[in-house]
Amino acid sequence: MSITKEERQSYLDLNGTACYACGSMDIKEGGTRVVRRVGTVTVNRTCDGCFREWVESYKLTDIEAPPTTAEKIAARLGNDGGNFATQGGTSLVELVRRFDAKLIFSRRNQTEGGNAVYVEGIISDHLAGDPVRYHFSDGSAIITKGSRWDIATGGLFETAKS
Repeated sequence: MSITKEERQSYLDLNGTACYACGSMDIKEGGTRVVRRVGTVTVNRTCDGCFREWVESYKLTDIEAPPTTAEKIAARLGNDGGNFATQGGTSLVELVRRFDAKLIFSRRNQTEGGNAVYVEGIISDHLAGDPVRYHFSDGSAIITKGSRWDIATGGLFETAKS
């Protein structure tokens, strides 16, 4: 049995959530086939309402990099640089420990036009409120400074809000 243009468009307009023929939302997946050479995936579907069968076709249109460790931690903290704990109460420090972050303490090297320039230091050189870099194995990092944190963007202690 063929599918009309109108049925096809109706099905696509509903993002495949209801049968094109009877409108039932009781649709089952019957199997998936991936054809990597041409970047397509086909999925067999069956409507339990009218027992019609069809094949959905998907085509590769984009790829994205997975989130970095720093982005995952930021998301858990609500992407709020003033929030140092998850809703469940897990602290930023505990989160970075779970991901085996390397701590890099800053040391004030000099000032440029009244602004401090930070370089890598040791804990005994570190002043309260100065930046600390939590560096993760995937190359991402979170930097804390005072009562704020942000994802590192460039230099050793640089963030978008630096």
